[in-house]
Amino acid sequence: LLINGTVSKIEKDNFVVFHVVGDNKNLTKFYWVSTIESNLDLPKEYNGLVNKKVNISYYTTEIFDAKINDYKNLNIISSLKTD
Repeated sequence: LLINGTVSKIEKDNFVVFHVVGDNKNLTKFYWVSTIESNLDLPKEYNGLVNKKVNISYYTTEIFDAKINDYKNLNIISSLKTD
């Protein structure tokens, strides 16, 4: 799956979560949980991505969330590029 949009917020909890407003104006959360193909040095540069346009390739997977004691879908980033 692919989305083009603007990073509106970066959340750091157990994982880094990018909040992206897509071209369709919908807000979607994307999770950084493993190695990401990128044209950036993400560990050093990801904090500077707020208000920047990004192209994200991702897949959706179901995880068990102990906080809600149920399964939920997460969007996992496989690649993140800037223009």
